[in-house]
Amino acid sequence: MIANKMVYNSTIVKSVDWVAENWDYFNPLNKDPFPVKIKNKSFAELTLVILLGLKYKTSIPGQVTAVLEKLNEKVLEVVKNPLFYEDFFINPAQFKPLDVALILCSLVNPDDLLLKKMLRKAYDRGLFTPVVASTFRVYESDYLLALCGIKEFPDEEKTAIAMKTVLGGEFLNMVSMNRPEEYELTHILFYLSDWGKDDISRFISQDRLKLVKEALVLLTGKNLLLKNNDLLSEYIMNMCDLNMDHAVLELAYARLMESQREDGVFAAAAYTYESKLGAEIFKNMDPYKTDLILHYHTTFVGLMASFTYLDKYN
Repeated sequence: MIANKMVYNSTIVKSVDWVAENWDYFNPLNKDPFPVKIKNKSFAELTLVILLGLKYKTSIPGQVTAVLEKLNEKVLEVVKNPLFYEDFFINPAQFKPLDVALILCSLVNPDDLLLKKMLRKAYDRGLFTPVVASTFRVYESDYLLALCGIKEFPDEEKTAIAMKTVLGGEFLNMVSMNRPEEYELTHILFYLSDWGKDDISRFISQDRLKLVKEALVLLTGKNLLLKNNDLLSEYIMNMCDLNMDHAVLELAYARLMESQREDGVFAAAAYTYESKLGAEIFKNMDPYKTDLILHYHTTFVGLMASFTYLDKYN
């Protein structure tokens, strides 16, 4: 059981309320002058927040579940709007990552016949093919399509592809891993463990699993020091998904909760986004939108880390 569960529950209520209050910025059909790339990316990520939150609904406050269900209704309304899906078939390359939103929305709403038809049509036309055909993106695409029953993804293939990513590399110098490598590691572990449902020892050796767990502890400590709430949240999820019990996991979650702003936002470290996005995107933008662009992603990931952590210790 979690000693501070009431406190932690109140923090995720604040965060999910912040998400709901800012729905218009994440809606790809909204004509607000908000960067399209950010709007599309945030919409796709929001569908994952909803998917994981509803997956763990027995472990999170009912108030949070109610907000997520309302958000799901809004997402479903967008995805089933012809303005959304017709553009998807006309300009698929420009539409990414909204293709991921379509897949995730279908997982939240598995009985929706229109979504099933859209998925099949999109798959038959090759619209889920990754723009960047890296090993990691191929794995991600195959995993998501298998989840919604569109294609087969046998265990042997999962192992073969996963071991060609950073997961199969040398784990001798984890502290010097760059951020793209860290993100690849966290996401491969999300998918290989099926968000905690699968024991990944089915896919990798016990020796490799031991190295992975050691790496997660080291990398969590590294990102605690860097105050990188994005990667910190992802490592919290990884450790929960791998059923790890370690003092650094408790410390990481406590620090994440302490970092939350009064409005519910989990702030991103400035060095992780401002330089990447560039000054041009913020030119002539009002401060509220600038703040939202910088911190929405970390808030989403912080929420997902909370869902996962609270479920582990429910």
